[in-house]
Amino acid sequence: MHIAIRQRRVKSEYKPWLTNEIKQMSYRRDYLKKQSIKLRSAYYDKAYKRCKNKLNNLIKETKQEYFRDKLSNAKNSKESWRTINVLLNKKPKTSEVKELDINGQLITDNDKIADAFNQYFSTIGSTLSDKITGNCTDPMNFVTPLDGSIFNFTSITLQETIDALNEIKTKKSPGLDAISIRLLKDASNIVAGPLQDVAVRQIKCGIPQGSNLGPILFLLYINDLPNCLETTKANLFADDTSLSCEGFSPYEIEIKLNKDIENVHRLLPESPRWLLLKGKEEEAEAVLVKIARMNKRPLPDDFALQKPVVSEREQALNNFLMTGKLLRKS
Repeated sequence: MHIAIRQRRVKSEYKPWLTNEIKQMSYRRDYLKKQSIKLRSAYYDKAYKRCKNKLNNLIKETKQEYFRDKLSNAKNSKESWRTINVLLNKKPKTSEVKELDINGQLITDNDKIADAFNQYFSTIGSTLSDKITGNCTDPMNFVTPLDGSIFNFTSITLQETIDALNEIKTKKSPGLDAISIRLLKDASNIVAGPLQDVAVRQIKCGIPQGSNLGPILFLLYINDLPNCLETTKANLFADDTSLSCEGFSPYEIEIKLNKDIENVHRLLPESPRWLLLKGKEEEAEAVLVKIARMNKRPLPDDFALQKPVVSEREQALNNFLMTGKLLRKS
């Protein structure tokens, strides 16, 4: 004989906010519901619905007041979380080790159990390393070689931009520009051209914040920074970089920091385009000459610096991206 096993989820009965008024009104609601079903009376049906709505509002207000009072008495975050766990009837999950079996020997003393755990975790690294056999395989064997040694970017085409716009899910939220996804999909043939222009200009003129290409180029740009340091140590985390050093006096530390700050400045020069926009032509030229010398490439004979000019088309494109409104062609 086989009996089917049915699983049923039972809600917690822990209701500290439950009051006598709520209990009495719950009994009244259940009574009116039974009478409405039994007598099929419109009067009892309306009375039941009124009582049910009144009870739901009372439970909601009582819960809010109870939780508000409990959380307001918490003095710090630890007490707040303890109170939240009590309100949710969450019991702490703790496991107590009463005995250990080590090489057939049963240990029940608490101090010896603690020592056994300490011995295991303090030696696990050396124990695993002793089991690893020597391997002289060159790590580069696992890297797939590339054809050629030149890194090139491939510009996105107009059709790829249109396809990318049409593949966006309509339910996705708009970005900071507040342009709806539905608008982008419906106007894909119109906005694909400007957006393609933006993608191409990202590579030529810099990477805006939030792009997929930005983090990759940033890592290529910043990861060699520790190699130029002589007296300090670099701590790199995402886009936050700090230099630290030690010395016997504040003067010694100041000398070391200033020395490596100069090394960092020589490694990461300011953008020539930004320098030109600020009217620093000589500094921009010095940066370009240094870059050409490091790459062992001569500058053109007709080399001359000109301040970048923002065209009307670029300005209109910037306005489109900043304001989130489509600009009509005049």
